[in-house]
Amino acid sequence: VALVDRKSEGAWWLNIAPGGQPQLSRVAEAINAADPRHLQDLLFGALAVNTEAALVLCIEGHGAGFVPDIDAAKLTEENFASLSNGVVRWQVPNTGPFDDDGNPILPMVYPLTGSKPLVADNQPLLSTWALGEALRRGLQSKPAAGRKIAVLHLNNCFNFAIEVLHTVSPYAHFATGYMNYNFFTAGASYPTVFEELKAMSGPTTASDLAQLFARENRRALTPTGEVHDHPTTGGAIQLAKMKAIADGVDHLAQALIAALPRSREVIKHAIVRAQKYDTGSGFGLQAPDQLTDLRDLAAKLYTSA
Repeated sequence: VALVDRKSEGAWWLNIAPGGQPQLSRVAEAINAADPRHLQDLLFGALAVNTEAALVLCIEGHGAGFVPDIDAAKLTEENFASLSNGVVRWQVPNTGPFDDDGNPILPMVYPLTGSKPLVADNQPLLSTWALGEALRRGLQSKPAAGRKIAVLHLNNCFNFAIEVLHTVSPYAHFATGYMNYNFFTAGASYPTVFEELKAMSGPTTASDLAQLFARENRRALTPTGEVHDHPTTGGAIQLAKMKAIADGVDHLAQALIAALPRSREVIKHAIVRAQKYDTGSGFGLQAPDQLTDLRDLAAKLYTSA
């Protein structure tokens, strides 16, 4: 079951029964991808198809890590000016949808600043809260019957972020996501993923499928015999671990605050040495970069103390 929103072509429902023919129907001229009700409705429809089957949810398109939930009605020039001493800086988005090689151009903003949903390029993103709320509502339906999503595949950029994973953790068993860029594979690897899952000897698990999503996405981006400049890092996680991880991050944050200012240089040195995920042009890894791996930062702080 798929909900597909195509630019200038409206939104479509796609239903393919096992061994059956695809059924395609138009649902709207366009949908607001930032509205959680559409994802909620997709879950309702998918859960009703089979009340016993394990559910896998794949989300394709742009991602941005943590995205705040913003009241668009208050995005006025007057409100912006009141926050910036009367000065409003307008940022012109990219003028075309594709670069010279035919690749989609991303908006010219960094992903974790909260500005991504504000760019005027008609690419609204589901906020982090809205993603969690859509999953919560969708799994409250009668067909859900207390089920969780077996694997949530966030097949987009930057969404293997602690804010996102912690938000979705009550609603799925495993998640697959990408720490930095992910380049519009749009399900190209899925036939291979499920063929490999089918070919596995012995019983297969949600963990097996979560890892296959990341592994085959990498192979789809680097075909045999070719070299592609796709700096994608993927991973899978058992979401039951997120509570302990979130508690650990909270303890780390409190320890860092307590250590300032006497240990400022030690902390800076650990940040420089920790694993980086670049979000700027040129794909160069250096400090400072926009994303730092939390686990590696904690390890570097421990060895520096």
